[in-house]
Amino acid sequence: MSRLDSPCLWREKRCKALIFAPDLTRTMLMDTYEETPTPKIQSSLHQISKALPHLAANVSNIVNSPLAAFAETNYSASTAQQVAEVSSALSNVSLMIQDIESISQELDRLKKDLKAAATNQSRLVSAVLRVPIEILANIFVLSLLQRHHIHAFYPILRVEALPSAALNVAQVCRKWRHIALNTPHLWNIIKVTPGGHTPILSSLISLPKDLLGRSASLPVVVELRIGGALIEEDEDFNRLPGNPEYDGVQCVDVETAKYVDCGPIFQWLSQFRCITHLTFKQVLFADISPNSTASLDHLTHLHLHLRQKLDATMFIKSRTWQNMKSLTMMVWNDLDDEILQSIFLHAPDLEELFVLAQACTLSEHQRSISSPKLRLFSLTTYVDSFSEESTPSIVSILTFPALSDLVLPTPEDGDINQVRRFLARSQCRLNSLTFTNMSGRDDVGGLIRQEAAKVQQEFPIRAIEFADGLHKTRLYCETRDRWYSYDI
Repeated sequence: MSRLDSPCLWREKRCKALIFAPDLTRTMLMDTYEETPTPKIQSSLHQISKALPHLAANVSNIVNSPLAAFAETNYSASTAQQVAEVSSALSNVSLMIQDIESISQELDRLKKDLKAAATNQSRLVSAVLRVPIEILANIFVLSLLQRHHIHAFYPILRVEALPSAALNVAQVCRKWRHIALNTPHLWNIIKVTPGGHTPILSSLISLPKDLLGRSASLPVVVELRIGGALIEEDEDFNRLPGNPEYDGVQCVDVETAKYVDCGPIFQWLSQFRCITHLTFKQVLFADISPNSTASLDHLTHLHLHLRQKLDATMFIKSRTWQNMKSLTMMVWNDLDDEILQSIFLHAPDLEELFVLAQACTLSEHQRSISSPKLRLFSLTTYVDSFSEESTPSIVSILTFPALSDLVLPTPEDGDINQVRRFLARSQCRLNSLTFTNMSGRDDVGGLIRQEAAKVQQEFPIRAIEFADGLHKTRLYCETRDRWYSYDI
């Protein structure tokens, strides 16, 4: 066989046509099926089928021969001639059996070959391989989503833009690889994890430019995970120069395995000129200054997950957050009204506020707090501390006339008169009122539901909701999902 007649080259020619020349592919496929000896095969099978009745009749004659009448008796051939005749007949039957077995095996082999060919060629008309590129891209994105159970403000579903993850589907075929490498949603979340035991300068923590390029025009989310690495400020810079290649980065998550100083982190952040969403977990802000946060002018959404109230206060007071629309603050110790005073003073246009702490109390120098623009207010605790008898309620000094959604912990004694007074004072129209910390509160659960129903009638509220904690509330889940959406 010459090289031009090589089956490998024949298949290679058609495979390349499938990929690079769709019109030529259709022509070659038609030519291919015209070249196949299908009519001859069908003719041969038809002849075999026509011969089978004649063969079956001859076999029936042998099976029902005169010898069959003696086969089930004790009769035995008595003469040499009878023995020779029976032996000859049995020899002929054995030869016929061998021929039938040989033919049957060959037909079975041909059947298996045809089945394999049909299976392989059915891929040419497979619905899976004809799925539109847009749908395949969405399937790839969803297939890479990973579940996380971090008890903080991180997405339940998250794509990590690691080559080993996105390239899992890219290894299937050339078409899937092309789709995977050109699907921006697979590459717009980048995880950066500085490693090693020696200190690393903040200016040396860079992003992979090839991934940034693949994210196209989508907003990029950068996750900085600082484990055991020690990050230091680069003394050659006060702030790192803005990097135009990083202008697509709009969301940054910073998480440390241990509490670290904010100086090197803010220096690293200074090279991002368009950050709108920022998350801090376990970062110390004791030495923060207005200059540290100068690069955060565009910040609209902020999440702080800190241990001390002082860190939260220092960060909020470091500047006026003119563009801040949404703030989530989780602190492991108690908070009081002073932190709320600072929040509304330094973020005058705030529309969403989630506060989670061990307890929320009134300070000695309590003052009324109001905000004309706040639409969602959530003040929840890790423990049941919202009670007039045990802890003065911070709600008593709040006035939010534009509020549409309110989340509060369940009162320990089931009395929600504070909520009534707040609604009457604010004159707001709520879409929803949510009570948290309902788990294990069978003693007041029924009373709360009754009182909530009365409040719903008194101040027309569309929905009264209950949840075990902040993370189970509908409002928090919706906000979390929007935080990492592709439309930030």
